[in-house]
Amino acid sequence: QNKNARHIPSANTKSTQSKQPRRPVDQ
Repeated sequence: QNKNARHIPSANTKSTQSKQPRRPVDQ
């Protein structure tokens, strides 16, 4: 459920993408 929860919820996707979209862009 943890894996699916992170892939389905839009809110989580936004947070994850904001932090590191595929790879750390900040760095």
